[in-house]
Amino acid sequence: MLKYFQVSTRRIEYAAFHHIAVGPLLRFVAMASQAQETSPDPRITPAVLAAFEPHLFEDGSAKSDIFRLSYRVIRPLEEEAGQSYPLILFLHGKGERGDDNQRQLIHGGRWLVDEQFRRERPAFVVTPQCPAGTEPGSKADRLWTTRPKRGSAVKILLDRKPTRQLRAVQRL
Repeated sequence: MLKYFQVSTRRIEYAAFHHIAVGPLLRFVAMASQAQETSPDPRITPAVLAAFEPHLFEDGSAKSDIFRLSYRVIRPLEEEAGQSYPLILFLHGKGERGDDNQRQLIHGGRWLVDEQFRRERPAFVVTPQCPAGTEPGSKADRLWTTRPKRGSAVKILLDRKPTRQLRAVQRL
């Protein structure tokens, strides 16, 4: 199942990529941007950082506390009002977790901002960053998904309750 962003002058409607629902991007809190953002990792170039807008999503669905999820968005090079664009949801691996809202761009950031790639495949790209550390009240690492057993392939199992991180992505 793949739905599209509908671009208008004031809103982005609904999008979904594979089986991960991504609702309206209306409940985000824009992070303050710096004049020239830099990264300590040479794999994340200034051009990549400049192309992806940084945001912070606050998921208040849990009554006890608010879960914050950093993410970045890149828009099509040339948006046309009324035109539909696909959504690419880029979920990084375990090594890119953190709270800097940059590490999720280490693998994929360069090709996602490549001008030829963007002209041939105009799309909205959302790159959330899974927080580092362990799950509250557990020794388990924070990940996008849970693994049935250590060393097994990572799968998004639709019959299991998603992790808090993945739930926030679904509500994004």
